[in-house]
Amino acid sequence: MNNYFPFLAIETSAKVCSTALLINEKEYYEMNFNKSHIHSEKLIYCIDELLKKSGLDKKDLKSIAVSNGPGSFTGLRIGLATAKALSQALDIPIIPVPTFQAMAFYISQFLNEGEIFYIISKANLGEYYSANFISKYNSYEMVKEVTIINDEKLEEIKKENRIFGSYTGFYENPTAISIAWWAYFYGKDLLTSDIDYLEPNYIKKFVIKVKK
Repeated sequence: MNNYFPFLAIETSAKVCSTALLINEKEYYEMNFNKSHIHSEKLIYCIDELLKKSGLDKKDLKSIAVSNGPGSFTGLRIGLATAKALSQALDIPIIPVPTFQAMAFYISQFLNEGEIFYIISKANLGEYYSANFISKYNSYEMVKEVTIINDEKLEEIKKENRIFGSYTGFYENPTAISIAWWAYFYGKDLLTSDIDYLEPNYIKKFVIKVKK
């Protein structure tokens, strides 16, 4: 990933509107707004502010990492649409980052070797996004990929497992810096300039609601 510095990271899958700008392996800038429903209002502002702080221009960016779900449908669409617009304008590639894996990578830095844990976040009333991981050498291994579970399954998992995510409030909101570091260590194979068909990984089927 060294050839793709400096790069921008965007996280809008949850409540926090979060951006990070990695200059190199040691220098980075970040900005977070912990308030619901402000992604469309604050995302571009955050990006511009990071560039000002760093002394860089948009044209200096080499790539963009963006949180790709699961998460808030609206938030994911805003983040990816912004990343696509910048990618097209600057002719730079995008790294679509699996949100729960980026969270797992960050969480694993603070866990004991071999510790099993779940990331569970609210999807809808009585439904939750769930994925199972094990910490491995300051990283992680995915045991079970993201799926939708119901209240009954959640109660079963809760009995004997450590849980992170919006369901528990422990590491409730991923941030762009976790997206950035996952992209740095694991995102090389996901780099793409073919963005026309790049879509968020909603997991749960996206349904457009029409007001009556």
